[in-house]
Amino acid sequence: FKRQCQQCHQADAEGIPGVYPPLSKSEWVSGLEDRIIKVLLLGMAGPITVEGQEFNGNMPAVGMWSDKDIAAVLTYVRANFGNNAPAVPEEKVKTIRKELGDRHAPWTPAELLKIHPF
Repeated sequence: FKRQCQQCHQADAEGIPGVYPPLSKSEWVSGLEDRIIKVLLLGMAGPITVEGQEFNGNMPAVGMWSDKDIAAVLTYVRANFGNNAPAVPEEKVKTIRKELGDRHAPWTPAELLKIHPF
């Protein structure tokens, strides 16, 4: 988290107003793990609403990370910063990576919410 996520989402995971959304107590983080795994694998671009506030920074893909590292970072974030969500298994990251096939384009928030609504 400190090495990659903290620079945008901040040490307290509260984000930067209007640019990078908070990860703390976020429905994007504590909700369905498939959605947040896809965000890390391919990134996300476009406006997003989190806790009723609008943000418009781009989330870079970290799909070059190992499945183990993605699972570890997501597990950490989902268990801290006021979040209380289950761990993300490495196998789940591997499965979703495989399902994405040849897709390389970042997600839009609207696209992910259509597939995985809150």
